[in-house]
Amino acid sequence: MFSKQKHAQETAQAHAAWARQHQQWHDYVHRQLPAKNAALLEAYANAEQKRASELAAARAEYRAACAERERNVQQTNASIDEYIAALASNDPQAVNEYVGIVLGNSAYPEAFDVEHDYEFDAELGELTVAANVPPPSAVPNVKVYKFIGGSDEVRETLCTQKEQRERYNGAVAAVAIRTFHEVFESDREERIKTISLTVQTVGINPATGNMDTFPLVAAAADRYEFLQYDLRNVDPAQTLVLMRASLSKNAFDLKPISTARGIR
Repeated sequence: MFSKQKHAQETAQAHAAWARQHQQWHDYVHRQLPAKNAALLEAYANAEQKRASELAAARAEYRAACAERERNVQQTNASIDEYIAALASNDPQAVNEYVGIVLGNSAYPEAFDVEHDYEFDAELGELTVAANVPPPSAVPNVKVYKFIGGSDEVRETLCTQKEQRERYNGAVAAVAIRTFHEVFESDREERIKTISLTVQTVGINPATGNMDTFPLVAAAADRYEFLQYDLRNVDPAQTLVLMRASLSKNAFDLKPISTARGIR
C-alpha cells in the first residue's frame, strides 16, 4: 500500500515537473523564439542589403578600372602605332627615341656607369654619339680581395699604377667599340648608316684647377665595314687604330685627343 502511495506521489511530481517544463517550452516557442527569429531576420536583411550595396560599389569600381585600363591600352597602342610609323619614315625624333631605348638598356658595372648623348641626322643617315665615362678617380683601384681566416678580416690588394692605367685605357676603348656594336646590331632596318662617336669624361684640369671635359676617343664607323669585325676576338684599342680613330695616348692621365680635324 505504501509503495503505491509513493509511486503516485512521484508520478504526480513528475507530471508537475513536465507541466512546468512544457509551459516553459511553450512560452519560449510562442513568445521568445519569434522575437529572436525576427531579430535574426532583420540582421540578415540589413547584412544582405549592405552586402548588395558593397557588391554594387565594387562592381562599379571594377568596371571603371577596366574602362580606364582599356583607354590606357588604346592610347598606348595608338602611340606605338604612331611611333612605328614615324620610325619607318626615318623621323629623327623617333630614331633618337629608339637609340635611347637601346643605349638605356646597355648595362655597365655600377662602378663604371656610362651615359650617352646622341642625335640622328636623317638626311645623312648618321648618328652622332657622345659617350660619357667616369673619370679615372672614380674607378676602383682594388686588384683582389683576400679573406684572412685567422683574423677574420678582408684585405685589399691595390692595382699598381701601370695596372690602373691599363684597366682604364682598356675600358675607354671598350666603351667605344661596344657603343658602335649595340647601335648597329639593334638597327635591323639599317636606318643608321654611319656613327660619329666621341668618348669623353669630366674631371679637374690640372692646368686650370677647374672642371673640364676631356675627349679621349673620336671615331667614325660605317655600318657595313664595322659589322665585318668579329668582336669576340678583337682588342678594342687595336680595332680603333684600324678604324683610324683618334685615341688618347693615356686616358688615365686625362690626356685629351686633338679635335682640331674633327672625328673624320
